[in-house]
Amino acid sequence: MPSLPLPTARRSAWFAGAALAALALLAVACDRSTPLTALPGQSPAAVGETEPASTAPPDPTGAPSANAGSAVGNWAVEIVQGGAALPEVNAAVGLARAPFTLRVHMPAPAPLKLNVFNTDQNFQALQPGFRFTDDCLLALCTGMDVAEERLNPGAEVFVDVELTHYLYYQAHDDHRWSRVDLAGGDAVLERDVAVLSGIPVEQTTDPALYLLFYLDQGSPQQIDPGELKKLVLLFE
Repeated sequence: MPSLPLPTARRSAWFAGAALAALALLAVACDRSTPLTALPGQSPAAVGETEPASTAPPDPTGAPSANAGSAVGNWAVEIVQGGAALPEVNAAVGLARAPFTLRVHMPAPAPLKLNVFNTDQNFQALQPGFRFTDDCLLALCTGMDVAEERLNPGAEVFVDVELTHYLYYQAHDDHRWSRVDLAGGDAVLERDVAVLSGIPVEQTTDPALYLLFYLDQGSPQQIDPGELKKLVLLFE
């Protein structure tokens, strides 16, 4: 076979090389399993790769969780007698042996547990970090709540090592306080106390009462810091 002239041979070689290059590019484009590498400073999108979806956790300031509705922030307890809040010194309040009122301030109404006893037994047993187990028999534990009427018609609290008052607010006529005021930008909840376990306050003889107030703001399985307030009433 006669050889091709030199210019014709060069053109044939050029077309053959171009065809091979085109086939190579087509193979790379079809091979989606081969990752494309971005240059330094170049985003994956710039080389045709899809960026992965973010796996960051949800914003904690977003939609509330099932327990977030109980988180109410700062709260305070006062003892009121004769129309005035009594001074508190070292978590103790002196008061006359006469009816008095428990007053609680919180940013929004939330369920509050209350135990009243005549020794510091529960003060010692219940501390921040205490976990409520299924077999727990102490005050504030599940199953220790007193069944009582709404709106506190008897103005009574029980003095008992186990019994717990569950003081909730659902509506103006559905709560276990004596009065609830929501008009001042926060919640002021008051419960009058004229009877202690069936006995008028004036006829009782205990020198002191030990009050535990528990406001769950996080895990319902344990007492966290800031959720428990202890107050001693010293009768004069």
